[in-house]
Amino acid sequence: DGFADQALQPVALPSAARWLLVGTIPLASSQSAQALLDAVDQARSQSIPLALDVNWRPTFWDPAADPAAGPNETTKSAIRSLLEQAALIKLAREEALWFFADDDPRAISSGLPQQPDVVVTDGAAPLRWCIGGKSGSQPALSPPKVVDTTGAGDAFTAGLLHRWLAPVAERLRFAAACGALVCAGAGGIDPQSTEAQVDTFLGGVS
Repeated sequence: DGFADQALQPVALPSAARWLLVGTIPLASSQSAQALLDAVDQARSQSIPLALDVNWRPTFWDPAADPAAGPNETTKSAIRSLLEQAALIKLAREEALWFFADDDPRAISSGLPQQPDVVVTDGAAPLRWCIGGKSGSQPALSPPKVVDTTGAGDAFTAGLLHRWLAPVAERLRFAAACGALVCAGAGGIDPQSTEAQVDTFLGGVS
């Protein structure tokens, strides 16, 4: 019973890791929460920056919950420690409103002690960002046909980190393309694209 995310075991992080990317789902069970927090502690001790994709999923916390429900105060408190340690936070717009009562990336960043980079996505609407103290927006990209949006956020975040050393506009455009291409197929795993496929897609986007 349950989900794989709720049965994580502690592991040693590779010393060459450039990022530790985590979500909030493991916090929903005590075993996985401890494994996640141990990994975050390791990352901090090894000077590995933490990236947080909030990825709020209420049914992991309560199987009977409304899938569209926001977090309660207890859950917000549990997640707050990650929000206050992350160097990069990626949120959907509704998550930004639930956790910060604001969807402005600059306001979210300035309201946290470490002033992280923040990216707020909004489905087919332009995403907004505050990175390195500067802010802006990036139009969402669309595949020729949308089949299933599952995994789009995961692909976006992976693409963002993959191109992190590129200029801001380039990394966000690449990330948006990664998210768009996942929507062209069914499920969140099989449609994940290669870097070459993303670059080809971008070559055809004006």
